[in-house]
Amino acid sequence: MQPSTTSPSLLVLAPELLVHIIAFLPPKDICTCQAVCRRLNAVVDCSIYLRYLVFFATAGVHEPRSSGPTSISHRLSSLQTLEKSWQDLSIRKAPIKLSLRSSDFLDISIQDDTLVALREFVDCPPLEILPPGWDYVDLRKLPINGQIEPSWTSIHLDWWKDEYTSGRSKVVFSLALECDLTIAITYEERSDALRIRPMAFSTGARHPAANGVVFSVHAGMDVVRVSAEIVGDNLFAWIGSRDKRSALYLVSWKTGTHSKLVDDPRSVYGQTMTVLSENTFALSNKQKRVLEIFRIAPPAKGEFPLQVEVVSVLELPGLQHNIKLHSIFGFADHYPAPEERVAKPDPRPAPRLPFTHSPLDSLAIFRATFVDISSGRLGDLMLVTLRSALLAFTSPSGAPIPWDSWGPQSVRLEFGQEHANGSTISGQRWLRASSDKQLFLRDFNTRRTRQAHARVKPSVANGTSLSVNVEQSVVPRGKFFAHDLVSALPYVETSVALPPTWVNVENGVELDMDGEWLLGVAPVEHSDKTLTTNLYLYDMVA
Repeated sequence: MQPSTTSPSLLVLAPELLVHIIAFLPPKDICTCQAVCRRLNAVVDCSIYLRYLVFFATAGVHEPRSSGPTSISHRLSSLQTLEKSWQDLSIRKAPIKLSLRSSDFLDISIQDDTLVALREFVDCPPLEILPPGWDYVDLRKLPINGQIEPSWTSIHLDWWKDEYTSGRSKVVFSLALECDLTIAITYEERSDALRIRPMAFSTGARHPAANGVVFSVHAGMDVVRVSAEIVGDNLFAWIGSRDKRSALYLVSWKTGTHSKLVDDPRSVYGQTMTVLSENTFALSNKQKRVLEIFRIAPPAKGEFPLQVEVVSVLELPGLQHNIKLHSIFGFADHYPAPEERVAKPDPRPAPRLPFTHSPLDSLAIFRATFVDISSGRLGDLMLVTLRSALLAFTSPSGAPIPWDSWGPQSVRLEFGQEHANGSTISGQRWLRASSDKQLFLRDFNTRRTRQAHARVKPSVANGTSLSVNVEQSVVPRGKFFAHDLVSALPYVETSVALPPTWVNVENGVELDMDGEWLLGVAPVEHSDKTLTTNLYLYDMVA
């Protein structure tokens, strides 16, 4: 008897086995399975786990760690609540109000479920004020009812007093809370030395993974400004001098070894460096009016110095002959190192997942300022794109890629200064406050945009305006641009009125957010020369 050559049908398997098999597929293919036949559609639709995987991918997030035993149904419910809150921009509910008093302005942000207020000194502070350091609140420990104001944990770096000489010492910080890491960078005016201290964020003590307390980097120039970002085991440090020279260093914060990646003696690059991935970054070349994407070549046996190569050169929009590119700044989310994430307990009765956006799919925004040489008139252009989009292009032989070949389909352009102020980004969302006291949230997640376009019409309800923009927009040629600028990156926009407590503030409103939280910061001056900063925190999952 000949054995049968007919393969058994997948559909004869029990639903439990089908769910197990389908779960190995990418979320896009899970959706494809639903369209094959009624049985597979029913299997996916009746499985909370498969629905969760699809929704998780649609939300554009990933799970860097687990906060505790949480059921799939609870995770799915939390995700749905989170997405609905961001879509509606739900800030009418009572916020968690916090206040913080200081003798100086603070750099306040949210990172990894932690509210942080940094005391950085860059303008020769007087000796009588608090030493540099930071205050923080672990948002996992907030009271459930929000009626009791949470307490701040304060870190004071007293060693700074020993290095304070003639009022010229400066200190800036870089954070990577997923590694419980703060790096303090201190330097003095008219000195070429940087002192780098890796510390535990939670205590301010020496970080246990660092081989030394202080590492020194000699830049060979009079340092006047430093900006830095931690990526994994390394610190990117962009250094500017008094004579407008610049250089980019990569420093291993664990060993202190370092390498100069980019030397910019003529200041052709902007004052910021934008990290795109663990081994790539973008610099804006003002003279050539291009974005240059650099890649760090893999070192031999992990040794320094490192080498970099330009993998793509992206042209910026063409300008009129009398227009000069004055400056261009880029900013993006902190690029995390999930493999080194420090687990933190979540004491809440129903632990929630830390919804952290995939860094490669997060936004990168570049703000270009133009000046009319004849009239001195200024103009601002915001270029919104995704990190992954910038990494999708390569330049053969270093030839620039024309704007029309990469820009229109990869970016969304906004012209005008009002888009540059009071804004922040998190993942694929861009939040900004306008001069007419409106709060705008633009979501550039492609899956969410497609779903919203299929089911939502432009509407205004309960003070919330919701619209979907999948069409091309045009910045017309004229006083600044030589040609019409077309851009087509789709987005969903939600707008609401600013809360009354945020509006009547002379010093303005600062914004920040992460996957679960939205923060409004409203500083108020007092006559005793202290600054009381009022913070309004919204839990988008509650």
